Amino acid sequence: MDSLVLGHFEITEAKPSLSQSCQRLDEKTELLGTLKVKIVETKSSTTIWSNSIRAQQALARGSLSSGGTYSAGAQDRELAEARLIETLIYGARTISDPSASSNSPAHTAGGRAGMLSAMNYTAPTEMLAVQVDKAVLTIRLNRPEALNAFRPEMLLGLESLAQQADADPEISVIVLEGEGRAFSAGVDLKVLQGIDPQGGKIGDVFDEPARRAYLAIRRASCPVIAKVHGACFTGALEIALHCDFIFTTETTKFGDTHAKFGLRPTWGMTQTLAEAVGIRRAKELSFSARTFLGTEAVELGVANAAFADKASLDARVAELAQQIAANSAAAVSAIKDLYALSQDGHGVELALEKELGREYSNILDTKQRLAGF
Repeated sequence: MDSLVLGHFEITEAKPSLSQSCQRLDEKTELLGTLKVKIVETKSSTTIWSNSIRAQQALARGSLSSGGTYSAGAQDRELAEARLIETLIYGARTISDPSASSNSPAHTAGGRAGMLSAMNYTAPTEMLAVQVDKAVLTIRLNRPEALNAFRPEMLLGLESLAQQADADPEISVIVLEGEGRAFSAGVDLKVLQGIDPQGGKIGDVFDEPARRAYLAIRRASCPVIAKVHGACFTGALEIALHCDFIFTTETTKFGDTHAKFGLRPTWGMTQTLAEAVGIRRAKELSFSARTFLGTEAVELGVANAAFADKASLDARVAELAQQIAANSAAAVSAIKDLYALSQDGHGVELALEKELGREYSNILDTKQRLAGF
């Protein structure tokens, strides 16, 4: 096993797909600077070592310290490898010289409210639109004629854009919104024509792209805000609940209509809705399939806040995104990772122990920020 330095890459037991990705890396050496990576594969795990700040954030979600290792279970191996390669190609930043100025690009881990991303964001489908405003990436569902009903291409596009933003050191917040009159009406049922759902499942035509989309949202190291207006039903509600926050308008219509159409949830509704509102309220909403408005969504805990109109919603989300971007991006990423401990099913004492024990060596701006207090 060797290491990658200036684009030279060697790996034991490399699969063909990973080897191809490594060749792409060698062609991108001008973007990498001095970057060191090690990957060691066994039958049960993949261990990754890197001195890339973004590799630490995107792959280890804070558990990889400089010079440390990241281990993924066998079922996550391909994802870990793919995200590593993407991180190195699109977002490598070396921390090999700790004595370098904290203002250099390799050491900038502070607020990014005034910074511009150097990446080129292009929507992979016309059914999505993207916009970068300083440190904020907005992903817009762009099928207004169909109330932004999800198609598989849109979900795969969400995954791609969320992963690209996660590998971009200049993006601090992702905002997910809908074009036109609604956030999203849910799944485009026309795609299911000719499909015979078995056991109430709509099948892999939607379930696999949705899984990839919501995992990319959940694993993003920066906060993801769902800006919801008009309508947010079933699959759209599931995707929104995977985001870190939901902000909405008072008259937005929400609902889980799985039971109404003889379907069972497969995108996480029974987990995320129960987490948001409590198991008893979640059961009532799902069993009844009733519609509720944005004001009740706040009362229930589905949404953080509801505003009188779309303009007020837009203004508040823009303000919040810039507030987050002004803070230490590395610290926000670490805090998001630590909050995830509460979702891992640990007892309180174990979670407290894990919170204390995790290291985030990519937080490099503490001294600078305290000096300005």
